[in-house]
Amino acid sequence: MGDAEMNLVGSGDWGYRRPAPTALHPNTHLGSAEITHPYHPLRGQRFPVLKVRRIGGIESLSLRGTAGGTFAVSREWTDRADRPAYADLSIGPLFFDFGCLLDLAELIQTVRGSGRGGVGK
Repeated sequence: MGDAEMNLVGSGDWGYRRPAPTALHPNTHLGSAEITHPYHPLRGQRFPVLKVRRIGGIESLSLRGTAGGTFAVSREWTDRADRPAYADLSIGPLFFDFGCLLDLAELIQTVRGSGRGGVGK
């Protein structure tokens, strides 16, 4: 049988494809994550990861809370966040990126332009 035939469920002319499994295996260990967001009330605490999923384009971790409940947190708020591009450099984080500088230049130009015929001249 070819690969396409292996994914068919049933026999005869039914020929529908089985969807790919999406459920987690019960014994899958996903490790743990520490909350690192500076203003999160649980910062510095580590929790077991139950599930990883994408909600609205943001990757979220479902974590097991201390009271037996669960909660979700953005992956970026944990120690599993992607490292910033400047992390390997000896400089700190940049205050402005190129887009911010362009916006600032446009704002300055707008303020200067509106001040020419304004009050006090």
